[in-house]
Amino acid sequence: TLHLLLLSSLFPLLLALPLLALLVWLGVSSGLAPLRGLATQLHQRGARSLQPLALSRAPVEVHSLVNALNLLLERLGSAMEAERRLTSDAAHEIRTPLASLRTHAQVALRSSDPTVLAHGLRQVSQSVERITALMEQILLLARLDNEELHETFIRVDLGQLSEETIAELAPQAIAKNIELTLESQGGTVLGVPVWLGIMLGNLVGNALRYTPEGGQVEITLERHGQWVELWVRDSGPGVAASEQAAIFTRFYRSPGVSGSSGSGLGLPIVKRVVEIHQGRISLHPGLGGAGLGVRVELPSAP
Repeated sequence: TLHLLLLSSLFPLLLALPLLALLVWLGVSSGLAPLRGLATQLHQRGARSLQPLALSRAPVEVHSLVNALNLLLERLGSAMEAERRLTSDAAHEIRTPLASLRTHAQVALRSSDPTVLAHGLRQVSQSVERITALMEQILLLARLDNEELHETFIRVDLGQLSEETIAELAPQAIAKNIELTLESQGGTVLGVPVWLGIMLGNLVGNALRYTPEGGQVEITLERHGQWVELWVRDSGPGVAASEQAAIFTRFYRSPGVSGSSGSGLGLPIVKRVVEIHQGRISLHPGLGGAGLGVRVELPSAP
């Protein structure tokens, strides 16, 4: 009697379980159908097909997922476009020194005059140095553009770094009879020493490059509360107000300044280094109200 009672109680469940499993499978399949459709759309796309996914074709339940994917596709598109522009601009910039290198090499090869040969070899050497410097800056900029930076930030004495920069660039100042001075109150920041050194070198190097012979370049380091202010002022031609935003554009050169051998990457690298260190950069008048003054504000190290 007990067995019959148990059997009569379990028999309906034995019949219902397969039906219940079928209903669960149908429900899960129906719920996952939008995700499978989304996966199919993504699978059918090419490597450079970064158009946003259409929300109209997706159910409301996956709209947040589609929005997140569209934001990711937008960031990938921006990164690929920036890389394409950098590659295109770099190829354009390298073409000129390469042509100069080939020309001077051909002149040197065709001449038997030792003076002409020596002059041609000097020009070849200068072209190689220019190409090398340009490639180093392009590689550095590509590294700085990487969103995943693995460098360790340490305490950096900007006063000492400024003294080292002046010592390194002093021969350029002496060659142009430029008075290069440093007024430092000291200041310590958290950062990457190599990148901060490159920032200082580019700022002071630009000032020396554009300041005429007999001019002045002044570096000032001040502390204001939680910020360390670095000023680089010169007595050069300055930058017109209409150009101040453009000079941070990669490969930009001021049309009003001639005879410069700059690559047009110095200030963009400076700006990127400042951004990585959570700082600010701004342009102001230079010495005596003329020339250019660049102010960099970096958070002081605790």
